[in-house]
Parts: sequence; structure tokens; C-alpha cells
Amino acid sequence: MSIALIQLIQLSKSYTKKIILDGVFLSINEGDCFALIGENGSGKSTLLKILAGVLPPDDEDCLQKNGELEINFLSQEMLEFDRSKTVREFLYNENLIEIEGELKKLEENLDDPSQLEKWSKLHEQFEKKGGYHRTPLEPILQDFKVNQLLNLPLSELSSGQRMRVHLARIFSNESDLLLLDEPTNHLDKESVALIIEKIKARKKATLIVSHDRSFLNKTCNRLIEIENGKLKVYGGNYDFYLQEKERFLESRLKVYEETKARLKEVRKKICHTTFSKAKPKAPKDRDIIAYDSRGGRNQKSQKRALDDLKAKESQLEKNLISNPKPNNIPKFRFIAPPLQSPFAIEIDSITKGFEGKIIFSNLSKFLYPTDRVILQGPNGAGKTTLMKCLYGLLPLDSGKIVKAKNISIAYLDQEIENLDLKKTASEYFLNKYSMSEETLRSELQKIGFENHDFLKRPFGALSVGQRKKMMLLSMIWLKPNVLFLDEPTNHLDLVTLEAFEKALLQFEGAIIAISHDETFAQKIATDYWFLGTR
Repeated sequence: MSIALIQLIQLSKSYTKKIILDGVFLSINEGDCFALIGENGSGKSTLLKILAGVLPPDDEDCLQKNGELEINFLSQEMLEFDRSKTVREFLYNENLIEIEGELKKLEENLDDPSQLEKWSKLHEQFEKKGGYHRTPLEPILQDFKVNQLLNLPLSELSSGQRMRVHLARIFSNESDLLLLDEPTNHLDKESVALIIEKIKARKKATLIVSHDRSFLNKTCNRLIEIENGKLKVYGGNYDFYLQEKERFLESRLKVYEETKARLKEVRKKICHTTFSKAKPKAPKDRDIIAYDSRGGRNQKSQKRALDDLKAKESQLEKNLISNPKPNNIPKFRFIAPPLQSPFAIEIDSITKGFEGKIIFSNLSKFLYPTDRVILQGPNGAGKTTLMKCLYGLLPLDSGKIVKAKNISIAYLDQEIENLDLKKTASEYFLNKYSMSEETLRSELQKIGFENHDFLKRPFGALSVGQRKKMMLLSMIWLKPNVLFLDEPTNHLDLVTLEAFEKALLQFEGAIIAISHDETFAQKIATDYWFLGTR
């Protein structure tokens, strides 16, 4: 029987007046590998932070741990680490290495009581800092291909390389519970395959937030859906969840439709009975005495029938569940002005390098008006560099790029670099586009922002996924006929992701996308461009 590591017993978490988690229950046992899914802003990252001990619940007694647990947490915020450090400085706990060296020296003369006392104090520090929970670092560095990056500043690495450095650090420490928030973001296929292998090899518990459906299917044996502050646990992977969810919705929809039909029939009978009671048939003169007797009985009978019908109506109204059909599915729709050229972009013998290192050389391609291209290649191969060159953000070393005369490009970059996190959605959109606040509210509602106070919140107070949804809307309003998408699936919830994929398939322009999401690439691509050595 597996051991329960953490239990949540009616745990809640709220910020000011907003309830994020509402009396939830959860048991995490050894060997569990949970996927955690839910809409952007539903509380996934909040739950991870509570489990990691970064954020307290409203009542700490509702969180029960089985002794002192070693917990490793890869959070979205952690990726904003000090980029002035080198990879070596970030990975190696210099303090632990120093303590370990001191302990070895002291071990040579433990017969001396003063030396033994020093050793005991240092040993306690070493233990508290996780000295005995480390796995040898060199094989991990080799696995994640970061051993050749050790002397480089983190600022010089690509997003994928930085993620690999973080994962090397996370997997270098053994843990009872591993919490991973979007671990596949920016990673190439080889790196994703390595994480899958390492997660499968774990004997302890793991909990993963990810938009990558293929990754969840290959790693998870259980799934938690977070919705309206509640948790629902499914006993299988993502595909199993989809089947169970569909079966549940079909069952609920059947009950809903049957109850509605019965309610309609009862109300029809109520109308008929009420009308019959209000208009009794007039008696003939000779039947007045008999009529008074029968009429009284009939009126009582009708009243009883009407009361029974109204009681049935009240019960059916009480039993009528809300319409189970999802009504908050985002609706994205791109309108692309036709390109007045046989091609969208011509790439003619282009070369680009940085500080003597060639990124790509003598590259020639055509992007046609309805192409949907996925840029592939290992981390650091220059995919984002190529996209920035095509857009005009970076100069070429040689060659030329020719664009259609009426080309209009919308560019979604993976960092959403230029977004001022202090600005509100209202300030950003109303300054950028000529529209009323009422129109903005209506448009935001179409992509799932039902609550109008989102307009007044600074972007920094929104989840990364919520900010990204708003940037997708901004792209639509540009009316592009070419889309540049750098890791478009990162941070999006699965419902939004599938709605976005549907909109891209209906888009009548050209697309260049950088994506390591296998499911997304298979759905969208009509062609693949590969950078780097195969």
C-alpha cells in the first residue's frame, strides 16, 4: 500500500474577496504522478505554491504532511533568476562544497573533542542544506547537455537552454515530491523525451502543470481538474480524462434535457388547468341545483390537481441542473486580407551570426500565402533569431528578405517582451486601438474574460496565461495575413489552446511557428523547416 505524503483536508485560499481554492480535498501518495489542469487563472500555480510551502493556505491545519518532506519546485517565477550569474554559479551550491571540504578535513582528527564538536555543527548544517539528498551532478549535466555551458552567463542562453539548466538543478536533488509548472516550455524533442524518462523512473510523487497533451499522456497516471475553486480527481492520463469528461457531460446533458422536457409538460398542464378553472361551463336553468353540488366538487378537484402540478413544477425546478454545455470556450477568429503576391516572404541566401559564431548560413526559402510552417531544431539552433530577422528586429549579415507589398505580420513572441506589467488591460488596448470600453469588454468576454474587473487590473496581477490570451486578441485586431508565433502554446490552458488551434486552421493567411508541442505541430503544420544539424 502506497504511503500518503501530503493531504489537503477542506483547504481554502483566497485573495481579498476572491476565493481561489474553496474547501478542497486531495491526497498525494508515493508513486502518484498527477497532471493538474484548469483554465488560466483558476489557481493551478497557487495550489503548487501551497504544496511547496511558498504560499500559506487560509488555515495551515488543513495541510498535513507526513513528516519532513524534501520538495523540489520548478515555478514560472523561478525562470526570472539572476541572469548575470554563470551557469556554474547557478548550478553549484558553493557553500555546500565548502562545508563538504571542511568535513573531510575534520574527519582526519575526530579523536580531538574540539574537532568533533566542530564536525557535528558543520554536519548539521550540511544535512539541513540537503547535502545527502544530492545525486552526482556530472551525469545530470551531461544528460541535459549543459556541461558545455557552465562558464556562460545565463543571459547569453536561449530560453530552451535556460530551461535545461533549471531542470538539471531540479533533477540533481532527490525529492519526495516534485512540482513542475510548465516544464516542457521552450524545450526541443530530445529534452522533453529526457524529462519523460526521468519522471517515469521516479518512485516518489510528482505533480505537473503542462499544456503539452502528449507529454501528460506519457507521464501521468492521475489527473486533477481545478474548476470554480474545487478539485476533481480522475484515475488516468489526459486521454482517459477526456473520455470520462465527455461521458460525464453526455450523462448530465441527458438529465438536463429530460428535466427540461418534463418541466415544459407540467407547465403546459398548469396553464390548461388554470384556464379550465377560470372558465367553467354555464349550467341550464333546470340543472342549477345539481350544478352547485357538482361544481363545488369539481372546483376542489381542480384545485388539488393544480396544487399537485405546482408542487411537481417546484420539485423539477429544484432538480434542474445548470446547462452542462460549456459556455466559456474562447472564440478566436482571424480575418486575413488577401496577399497581392504569389509569395508572402522570399528568403534569399541569408546568413546570421553573433560574435563570430554562425547561427545559419546561406539559407533560402519561400513562404507562400497559405503555408503553415513549423520551425524545428534543437535548443540554441537559431529559430527565434531567424524569426526576428524575418520580422526585421535583427539585421542580416548577408542575403536579403523580400516581403509581399501588402504584407501585415502579427508577431507573438515567447517572452511577450514589450508588455508593461504596470499597465492595465484597459490602458493598453484603448491606447493602442480606437475602440470604446464597451467594445473591449465585449471582445474580452468572447475569449473567456467574463469578469469586467480584468480591465482594471495591471498585467502583472494576471497569470502568464491570462496575459497571453489578451495578446492573442491583440494580434487578431491587427488583421494580419501572416502570423509569427514563437512557442504559442506555452502557458495557455488546454481549452484556450484547442480554441486557438481551431482558429489557426481556419486562418486564410501564412503561419511560421516555433513549437515543440507535438500535438500542436501535427494539427497545424503543412510544412517543416529544420535548423541545426540533424
